[in-house]
Amino acid sequence: DDIYSRLFSYASDSKLLFALGIFVAIVNGLIFPAFSVFLSKMLNILINFYLDKEQARKDVNVYALIYFLLGLFSFFVNLLQMVIFSNIGQTITQKIRYQTYGKMLRMPIPWFDNPKNNAGNLTSKLSADCKNVNGLITTFIAITLQNVTSLVAGIVIAFIFEWRTSLVALGLIPFMIIAGVVQMQFTTGFSDKSDAAYKESSQLIMESMMNIRTVSSFGYENVVFHKYEQKLKEPFELAIKKGNCSGLLFGFS
Repeated sequence: DDIYSRLFSYASDSKLLFALGIFVAIVNGLIFPAFSVFLSKMLNILINFYLDKEQARKDVNVYALIYFLLGLFSFFVNLLQMVIFSNIGQTITQKIRYQTYGKMLRMPIPWFDNPKNNAGNLTSKLSADCKNVNGLITTFIAITLQNVTSLVAGIVIAFIFEWRTSLVALGLIPFMIIAGVVQMQFTTGFSDKSDAAYKESSQLIMESMMNIRTVSSFGYENVVFHKYEQKLKEPFELAIKKGNCSGLLFGFS
């Protein structure tokens, strides 16, 4: 909660835009349940097509037009949602980078003597860590609002049409939530390890570029290249494991 309150404080200049983004995300979440309603009507028409073929063709054309309009509306709503939250995320990222860099400049000299605070790691923090905050705004909040809206609207529609089947489906939701939580834990753990590995590779690049004359004079270009290649193997293997675990857990959910 403290993290989100601080993030929202950075977006204090964009309150109206943030409120509009929340509204658009909720509307976007209602589109998928609306598709399900018209899909059920379309299936009902196709099942009973032989009873009145002429009327069935007219109804199919009407619902096909509705599908087209919903798809067009979904395109513009998704576009607007991405534009709004990307704008808010970039504004917050800029403020965080500015404050982080200012804080680094005010740190005492012994702080820079720590190997963890070398130029490569600090540059990586300004680039990657602050960018992750942008993803938290543009992806997590927007997608969460959209999914929660779809879930609530879907449950309401399901109970209106067939409450018995809905109860069975509702009983499976805890298993889906458990799988999602485990998947998030796996993703977070792999992200931390890959970030650490990428910081080491960034440090190697920074040091080799700062001492490029020495590297060239000793003919160590290939040595540095192979070291960099070795440091990239760990995050590559972690990415494969992350993809496999995420895919299995997503399939289970």
